[in-house]
Amino acid sequence: MAPLVSVLIGTVDGREKYLEQTIAAYHDLTPQHVELEVRVSNEGLTLGAAWNRLAADTVSPIVLLGPDDMAPHPGWWQAGVQSLVRRRVPQPLCFRVSGEPVHAVHDTLGQGAQSTWARFFLLWRPWLKRVGPFLDASWFIDLDYSDRLTAAGHPVAVESGFRFTHLDAPRDWLTPEVHQAEEQMYLRTKVTS
Repeated sequence: MAPLVSVLIGTVDGREKYLEQTIAAYHDLTPQHVELEVRVSNEGLTLGAAWNRLAADTVSPIVLLGPDDMAPHPGWWQAGVQSLVRRRVPQPLCFRVSGEPVHAVHDTLGQGAQSTWARFFLLWRPWLKRVGPFLDASWFIDLDYSDRLTAAGHPVAVESGFRFTHLDAPRDWLTPEVHQAEEQMYLRTKVTS
């Protein structure tokens, strides 16, 4: 029997400490009656390619595609499922280890507020299959996928209990050249869609 939820995490070398904390938080803060599997890809892929690879054979009805340094808060599961039942993609509200919001506006929106993007995604598996694969990138994939989910009738909205702590792992891979190339990839998708 398939687990109820698959948490799919892309990571790269050098972030093991953050990955371990994130995985432990999912196991500790997901209700015991919820069958959970956590799968990780660390093959030097972009985050989008890692999520695509992990999602290809996922059979769980609910899928969370997340980074290696966002640890859930208590109640994440209940809030996320509430949003899915309402046919909305829950926007993760993200906070620094200090408790401050990561983004002064985006992470302080109130319950039910519509949002233009989610940093990462909790989805019904059929939504994932319908919207299609992620860009082969690590940056701007959140904007692209949020746009495509909204266009497919699955808007992103705040579910106030869907909260996470950003452990702020280093982004050594994010050079100005990578940032520019991935931004251009995203902008090309906007022109062609």
